[in-house]
Amino acid sequence: MAINIRKTKAVGMMVTCSLMWSVGGLFIKLIPWPALAIAGLRSIIAAGVIFLYMKVCKIPFCWNRNSFLTGFTLCITMLCFVAANKLTTAANATVLQFTAPIFMVVILILFYKQRFRGSDFAAIAFTFIGIALCFFGEAGQGSTLGNAIAMFSGLTYGCMYIFSGTSDYNTRMSGILLGQLMSFVAGIPFLPKVLDTLTPTYLVLILALGVFQLGIPYLFMSMAANDCPPLHCCLISVIEPLTAPFWVFLFYGERPGLFAIAGSVLVLATVTGWSIRNAQEEEASARI
Repeated sequence: MAINIRKTKAVGMMVTCSLMWSVGGLFIKLIPWPALAIAGLRSIIAAGVIFLYMKVCKIPFCWNRNSFLTGFTLCITMLCFVAANKLTTAANATVLQFTAPIFMVVILILFYKQRFRGSDFAAIAFTFIGIALCFFGEAGQGSTLGNAIAMFSGLTYGCMYIFSGTSDYNTRMSGILLGQLMSFVAGIPFLPKVLDTLTPTYLVLILALGVFQLGIPYLFMSMAANDCPPLHCCLISVIEPLTAPFWVFLFYGERPGLFAIAGSVLVLATVTGWSIRNAQEEEASARI
């Protein structure tokens, strides 16, 4: 029973994390800075949040293979996603990044000798179909380079979940901190352009991005990974691209299409049903 309670809390943290991630587009649209400047500044603010949390909770910084790989793949994922949005359609960038669960299954089978059930493969398939439906009405060809970068971000996103999910808590937190710092370093060349348009409004927006859209959610993700396997965390995070259009609808009045609504329902039903099935199987196993 205690295991189920911890798992339920972990799922709740990942859902909250995904919802907080999803509001990023609202703020980014309002800031007229280069994309990498926004990415770098929000990351250094997020790094401050994570560092403060580690200091207060007395979590030691760990420099090892997994912390570096977690940080490196997280940094590459964030930078590739920004670049892909500049080079291809936003729909393509989002859909291709969330091929991550597919990459994860292949990697976990080949290199970690992990076995999956038919329900896991079905959940991945229906989740990907749902995401594709969400962006079906607006997806365009985009550029080959942009699509390739977006696909690569799906690979690195999946790797980030694997490296962080197979690490202990201290290593995971250290890796997430490293990833934010690496992202900031990548954005430094673009920071001079920020000074020309820096206003109190943009300052508040970038602080909100760093604290509430990046820093706190990654704390939740790190805690959730203690009791939620990497593939589960990644599939739950699919809530992020699904809910982003609805935030835009609430604040900008842009109505999601029928495909978006159908895709969202399909993904949410799939992830919910899959989570319930896993919980029931774990409870049955605990009784044996």
